[in-house]
Amino acid sequence: MGTSNAQRNHGSGVKTNSTTSGKKDMLSFFEFLTEGFAWLQIAASPTLLGSVIGAVVYFSSPRTITLIGGIAITVLGFVIGAVWATRVRKRQGATWFMSRVNASPDLDGPEPDQRG
Repeated sequence: MGTSNAQRNHGSGVKTNSTTSGKKDMLSFFEFLTEGFAWLQIAASPTLLGSVIGAVVYFSSPRTITLIGGIAITVLGFVIGAVWATRVRKRQGATWFMSRVNASPDLDGPEPDQRG
């Protein structure tokens, strides 16, 4: 006659809510995107510096050996940037780090105790 909650929930006894699960998956997807974008921003700085130094090395005397040296310096810059970005991501989070770097407290206004 009557069915129990366990029977209605496919015998598991646990109610599942697909909309809550979908929102959590979507949130983790957006977190993944923002962390990835912040990771790229952190890694880009040493990569660009290595590219500039590599270009200076090559264009100072354009030969095959300086081209190889310039490419090696650029790759080294990327490796250093990737290691740095990964360490930052593991320690405190790349998004948090980038928010601190991009913050401009001088534009936020005076501190509450400094108002006269």
